[in-house]
Amino acid sequence: MYYKPKDEPEENIKLIEKIEELYRGDSTLGYRQMKTMLERELGINVNHKRVRSLTKLMRLKGIAPGPKNTRISGTNHINFLKHLNVKEFN
Repeated sequence: MYYKPKDEPEENIKLIEKIEELYRGDSTLGYRQMKTMLERELGINVNHKRVRSLTKLMRLKGIAPGPKNTRISGTNHINFLKHLNVKEFN
């Protein structure tokens, strides 16, 4: 290699430890909520882009709810108009 990669700054290492601690407490937090938690509870002023890059570096992802489907499994919808004989429309 023609260059030596820099070591991770000490400030980032401390921030990674705090992010990991918050993630262990609540794994549903994404990087945006993680940023607000760091600012509110710990008083650390940090940019959301920095939090996002560090969470990507640690391969952390917030657990998000799955897609909402219109049909709920296990329900039976009754067709009340089944007995009507439709011959033409309006």
